Amino acid sequence: MLTRRKLMWGKSKQIWTAGLKNGCVHLWELDGDANDKIGDWHMPKVMPGASVSYTSGVMKKAISFNGTGGVETAIATSNTTYTKWTYSFWIKTQTQVDAYGTILARSSNASSGIFLSSSYKLFMASFQPAHTSTITIPINTWTHVSIMNTGLYINGALKESYSLGSHLLSSGNIINIGAVYYGGLRNCLNASLEQLAIWDRNLTATEIAQLYNNGVGLYYD
Repeated sequence: MLTRRKLMWGKSKQIWTAGLKNGCVHLWELDGDANDKIGDWHMPKVMPGASVSYTSGVMKKAISFNGTGGVETAIATSNTTYTKWTYSFWIKTQTQVDAYGTILARSSNASSGIFLSSSYKLFMASFQPAHTSTITIPINTWTHVSIMNTGLYINGALKESYSLGSHLLSSGNIINIGAVYYGGLRNCLNASLEQLAIWDRNLTATEIAQLYNNGVGLYYD
């Protein structure tokens, strides 16, 4: 059962259960406040020469990339090579400028990460093997995405099944969100993102449906 808490203006909000928090090793809410991370990753910082802003998200604010930049964050200690994993995020895409816009990528490497193609399909690179989704992400609409090594969920529903290997993150990486930076900005995303999270396990279908929460999302706390 989801937990409810009262907001200041009297309405209730639903928050993550203890079960959902289990195995969540990294979370960037991407709302720009001082607590914009959970786990041992540093706070996101804007890349040199980049332009980002914040806009209304599903639950709070969301980071907005306009195709000209991104943020980066570095892992502090732990090794994060998992054989089972889940990535989850909210995305509202606009017209893509680059052939592949970066959702999340390993530092200085445009071939290792999760990207959105100019045809609005997710591309998972270097996941042993790489995989291009057949599902089109709608433009100008908030969409909830959960990517596991076993399948892809869109708005709480399973859309694809497949088998991928261990994921792209490892100890000491700088992680790029919204663009890849090496010798300049590349693979810039033209979209807004909110609540990007990583688990070291496969979420259940029930947990993914909870995160989607009929389109209104689920607050971390």
